[in-house]
Amino acid sequence: MYGQYKVDVYNNTQEAIDDFKPDFYNIILIDIIMPNISGLEFYNAIRNKINDPKICFFSASDYLHDKIKNVFPELKKQKRILIHKPIKLKDLSGKIMEIIDKSDY
Repeated sequence: MYGQYKVDVYNNTQEAIDDFKPDFYNIILIDIIMPNISGLEFYNAIRNKINDPKICFFSASDYLHDKIKNVFPELKKQKRILIHKPIKLKDLSGKIMEIIDKSDY
């Protein structure tokens, strides 16, 4: 309805890291609060496997958004995107297309 995407979805972060396909994804959506490890730890685990991935972090907490910006200064340069939850599906789809289509991401 809001675009056609092929997605890999994981409920287990270690399985997601183990199955990660370098240079395969157009965009990676990461929730900050996940089971087993945080989204920031997941990001650190995969960023060594690919060159400058397009990343969207999700968080319902304004505090976490500020923490993310402090941990990853590149966020201040718009190199990574923060999405505040909750978000409507059509808004998420639009954000994904905007990031994928942006050549200077």
